[in-house]
This record gives sequence, structure tokens and C-alpha cells, in this order.
Amino acid sequence: MVGPLDLQLFGLVVDLQKVLLNVVATPGGGALGDLFCKLSV
Repeated sequence: MVGPLDLQLFGLVVDLQKVLLNVVATPGGGALGDLFCKLSV
């Protein structure tokens, strides 16, 4: 979970209060999936 984030760039204001990112690796689904599956063992 990423905490609160406030960005002000080139006149654009971004205010993120809560972001949840889930990453799921699928074996045999591609190079990145295979890599993450090997790292998690």
C-alpha cells in the first residue's frame, strides 16, 4: 500500500490518498511472469 501522495507538476495537481497495487505472476505467461515466479520461491 502506498501512502498519501501530493504532486504539483506544470499546473496539474494530483492528490492520491490511497493506492493499492496487486501484482500477480503467471508461470508460463511470459518472461516477467516467469522471473517473478522464480523469485517468489
